[in-house]
This record gives sequence, structure tokens and C-alpha cells, in this order.
Amino acid sequence: MIPLKIYVLMFAAALLLPKGVQAQLTKNERTMKHIYEMVQKNSTTSGEIKALTPKVKWDKFKNDQEIDERYTITFIAIMKNKWHSLEFNDLAFLSERNNTVIVSGKVSGKEPAECEYISNTFKHSWTLQDEKIIGFSEH
Repeated sequence: MIPLKIYVLMFAAALLLPKGVQAQLTKNERTMKHIYEMVQKNSTTSGEIKALTPKVKWDKFKNDQEIDERYTITFIAIMKNKWHSLEFNDLAFLSERNNTVIVSGKVSGKEPAECEYISNTFKHSWTLQDEKIIGFSEH
């Protein structure tokens, strides 16, 4: 049987050691969560997202020709205002050491001229520097 002192030491170590490492990653993940919450609001425009991501050249992005944007909601298409009534579900944030946050989940929405809702999974990679978004890619 393990003495109580060892349990207390193990618990304290688990709480204290990773805090310094996790602090920046948690801020980056919160930054990304805020972006998805903003995009999900119908009142947020792509211009507001562009203002928060000035180093990302959204106009230069093109999706692979294999992706049919009529049946797949991409972040690039969202930034071009091709989708609305968006809802993000099952968001998962994975922080990597090089200030990259991988965000995956499910997005639902509809095209402005259509009534049918479309849902698909997604995976986005965001690069941050000092809690500011400096890069984006879509997988």
C-alpha cells in the first residue's frame, strides 16, 4: 500500500509541473475557440474575422478542385460568405509545440439560396504568434 505522503506528492506534481507549459497552449486554444464562436454567430462578418487575422491572406486561398463547395462547407467558402446559419459541433483542439492549433469537428450550415442544411467534418490548422493568428490551412 502506498503511503498518503506519496499520493499527495504525486497529486501536487501533476498539478504544478505542466502549468507553465500549458498556459500558452490554453491561451491559443481559447483564441481559436473564440474565432469559431464568432463565425457561428450570424451577426459576425468575414470582414471582422479578417480584421482579427490580418496576416492571413484569405483572398489568396483556393480549395482543392476535388472539393465541391456546394456540398462541403470549407472555412475558405465561409470567408467568401458562401455559407450561413453555421453551427460547429464536437470541436476538438490539439495544440502542437510550434504554436500550431489543430481544430477538428463538424460544421453544419446552408447556402444563402438553398434551404437544405449540409453537414461535414473538418480539420483546420492555425498558426499563432503571441496569441495572434498568423497562418491557416485546411485539410
